[in-house]
Amino acid sequence: MAVCTCKVGLWFTDKKKKRRWRRKLQFAIHPHGMCSASGDPHYTTFDGKAYDFQGTCRYVLAKLCSTTDGLHQFSVEAKNEPWYGSPVSITAEVFVNVRGYQVRMSSGSIVHMWKESCGMVQVSYTDSKLFGKTCGLCGNFNGNQNDDFQTPSGMAVSTPDEFGTSWKVAGNYTCSDGCGSSCPQCTNELPARAQCEVIQAADGPFSFCHEQVDPAPYFNDCVFDVCVSENRGKDLLCRDIQAYVSACQSANVQIYPWRQNTTCSKPTTQCVHYELCGTDCGHTCANSNDTMCEQVCSEGCFCDEGFVRSGTSCVPVERCGCQHDGFYYDSFWTEGCSQRCENGQLGCFDAMSTCTVWGDPHYITFDGAVAHFQGTCSYIITESVSQGSNETQFQIIATNNHRGNNRVSFVSAVDIYISDPPESAYIRLGPNKRVQVNF
Repeated sequence: MAVCTCKVGLWFTDKKKKRRWRRKLQFAIHPHGMCSASGDPHYTTFDGKAYDFQGTCRYVLAKLCSTTDGLHQFSVEAKNEPWYGSPVSITAEVFVNVRGYQVRMSSGSIVHMWKESCGMVQVSYTDSKLFGKTCGLCGNFNGNQNDDFQTPSGMAVSTPDEFGTSWKVAGNYTCSDGCGSSCPQCTNELPARAQCEVIQAADGPFSFCHEQVDPAPYFNDCVFDVCVSENRGKDLLCRDIQAYVSACQSANVQIYPWRQNTTCSKPTTQCVHYELCGTDCGHTCANSNDTMCEQVCSEGCFCDEGFVRSGTSCVPVERCGCQHDGFYYDSFWTEGCSQRCENGQLGCFDAMSTCTVWGDPHYITFDGAVAHFQGTCSYIITESVSQGSNETQFQIIATNNHRGNNRVSFVSAVDIYISDPPESAYIRLGPNKRVQVNF
């Protein structure tokens, strides 16, 4: 029989009791919480209550339910959608409302308040002042999971369907409040259990986490998802494994490489570089606070050294936007173009800008917009607009061709035409860096 001890002097022989008391002690010492929605979707409240709800509407995950203590009003909402037409659903979009502004995020986005990765949503509270003052599908964050199922009116309900439906956001859209008694059932769990076993395997890559985060709920969720999704099981399998990875990392447990033991590939969407355990400490163009970082690591994509996030992209620090009246803007021009943003500073600068074409090919316009286009013709990159006889006219044309791969193209030649009557010039930048000039 295994005997476990707690640092405050309580003794346990049951691992589940130990985990439950650890959670209570954490709330007593430093109230913080994490709510998650993963898979199809499976919810875990801030207080640790796990339940399933298959509604495909837009729902309130978390919001401030009290206006006291000078806390700012906020809400986090999630829009679910059916999983490939099946009766189950997944989280597709997240909406964060704060101080009169709304941020809308779909798959692949990262925001300081929440993290969305492969259909999983996590909402974290690090301010102890929110303890017991929030509500929604994430529960009331008071350390007691037995009273999490409360409707907006404060009435206690007993079923996930009643609870979930009560937090539906009103709107003119078509959706379903769950599959109820018609939810799919798994008829043969054995193949799914074999695939999900990596989560709870005693000699697996997550065994170091089992003591801190109970793998059983994540394993059961995984078995159900993989079983009912049939030939699309791989997608949900990886989502459910990553949900457990994220829970472990949030509990400050070191996770070792695990993807090579599964069919799950590394994330690549908007990925500058992948890390199993990385953190940017919340550093963005809008927030470059260099105080000590207390953020736990997570698996995902991160900006390279010297780059920070600006919106959904990684940019060099010197290409950050500007702060104006307390808000961050990627680009900024004041009325009449008297001021603009350059090197993260708002001020008066010479009207000079750069358009860039590179790679297969990628385009960055003079105003900073990014586009990707694989055409294999000749295209006007830029040209003069004014046709005045006393003004210099110019035109720059890029010719794209396939190079070893018919799916992508590269710039093979650039033609530059300059005309200032009666004089004119033609410059061609050809393959192998050959340059031709005609006057």
